[in-house]
Amino acid sequence: MLESAFLVGGSVMKALVAILALLVFSASAQPVPTSVSQTFPLWPGDAPGMINPPKNEPPPNGRGSYVGVVHPTLVMSLAANSNGAAVLILSGGSYKKVVRADTDGRDVARWLNSLGIDAYVLKYRLPMETFNPPEAAYQDAQRALRLIRSNAFAGEFGHRTDPHRIGVIGFSAGGHLAGVMGTYYSTAFYPPVDDHDRVNARHDFYDPRQRANLFRSGPAASDQLLTYPSRGAALAPDHRAISVRHGRECADASGHHRPW
Repeated sequence: MLESAFLVGGSVMKALVAILALLVFSASAQPVPTSVSQTFPLWPGDAPGMINPPKNEPPPNGRGSYVGVVHPTLVMSLAANSNGAAVLILSGGSYKKVVRADTDGRDVARWLNSLGIDAYVLKYRLPMETFNPPEAAYQDAQRALRLIRSNAFAGEFGHRTDPHRIGVIGFSAGGHLAGVMGTYYSTAFYPPVDDHDRVNARHDFYDPRQRANLFRSGPAASDQLLTYPSRGAALAPDHRAISVRHGRECADASGHHRPW
């Protein structure tokens, strides 16, 4: 079934487990005396491309999901016994909301921390909202990974992330977003705003738990989402830990559901 094809297959999961094992037991571990959790703004000023955004960002709804994100943030959780690896966590929501970033995202962060892996939960902007550019989520995710790789925040606590051991895990729309980052990592989704944007924006491994209903969003779906079909029509030749089957079926889905 197409929907199940977008979930991580057994072989991919085995590869991910192997990667995690390497991360956990790496000799380059750098202990952090105590765990650290802190929230940081993603951009030094307004996020790029916004047009007349609202002044105030609404709080999460009763289910903990966000809409109307104006000030994207990155929640950093450094493991008490960090080994130097880090993972960026991207929640889902069909690009119409950011689902429970404060709860689900932090649950994953706590699990990663228990393995000695630092975690970063991103609250990203939504392309469906009229004041955002269609590539808003891509901009935020790309910026987040660069901040992690350049130790923009961890360095304040005397910690150094290994720039070659940074991964991404995404759920639903977040899985699509992770795939876009892995496939179009060399695409400049925004002009550089500071020195952090000079570093490579590609992650070293990822677990894209993306569901096919992302392509069944109807008229509200942004053309931009299918312009960059994740790991679909264009798999990078040096991709690691991802099945070509996912790329083929993603391309079929985007072709069948494309809005043009």
